[in-house]
Amino acid sequence: KLYGKDRYATAVEVSKAGWENSDMAVIANGSSFADALVASPLAANYDAPILLTEAGELTQETKTELKRLGVKTVYVVGGITVVSDATVKEMANMGVDVVRLGGANRYETSLEVATHLDRQKNVENIYVAGGYAPADALTIASKAAVDKTPIILVENKEVPKKVLSWLKNQNLKSAYVIGGETVIKNSVMKDLNKITSEDITNNRIGGANRYETNALVIEKLFAKEQNNVYVTESMKLVDSLVVAPLAAKTGSPVIITDNDLSTSQKSIADKMLVKKVIEVGGEVSKTAVQDLINRINNK
Repeated sequence: KLYGKDRYATAVEVSKAGWENSDMAVIANGSSFADALVASPLAANYDAPILLTEAGELTQETKTELKRLGVKTVYVVGGITVVSDATVKEMANMGVDVVRLGGANRYETSLEVATHLDRQKNVENIYVAGGYAPADALTIASKAAVDKTPIILVENKEVPKKVLSWLKNQNLKSAYVIGGETVIKNSVMKDLNKITSEDITNNRIGGANRYETNALVIEKLFAKEQNNVYVTESMKLVDSLVVAPLAAKTGSPVIITDNDLSTSQKSIADKMLVKKVIEVGGEVSKTAVQDLINRINNK
């Protein structure tokens, strides 16, 4: 189990589990984290944890963890409404260099992060998720972190113009769309297919809801044999955000669960060979975790 008294403390516990020290850290708003849905490949690129803060001031637990890690550079994901300039100044006063990656909205922030990643390693592939479908973005987060591949957020019926313009100039090979047709329409798939060298017509991974999509992503993109599988609560989702870079260290999936495993999640669990189940956050359903363990052990 990895959890603290609240989401900020849980992020610290995840950080402690994965990093004895780190020159880099990624900072996101703990209660308004739409911009930070795309943060996991950025964190993985620097082998860094994701820590949480409040908008107007640096949370004490996070400040203490930045000092413990010996962080020299922080990447803030999001604009000034989610992490204020005062909070940035607070980190600067600690002797930390702060780089803000934030656009006018969640779509442009995803573009800022992708552009930054492109400067580190030429972006040839992308994962695409709906801007208002956070569970789908976080379902792919640990895989995107493993691949150091950007997560691009799109609108329901189209790719935002500024984002599409950048993508057109990237000479993209491929894209995977995460989520069903209610979240991302086929018109988006068609727009993307025009700018990828490979045919992505069948590259949608999406079910009827977040649980089916989660199961399909695990089935299609992760190995059946795993040292670790992480389990998080499905509605608040912030724990899924902070655990993604840790899960990526071992190429592990994150199961996003409700009170019970869904039918498709049960089916995946029946097939998986797992050494350890790690519960992240204090609100994960004990029923779902026990069912998962029973199914994994029943081999």
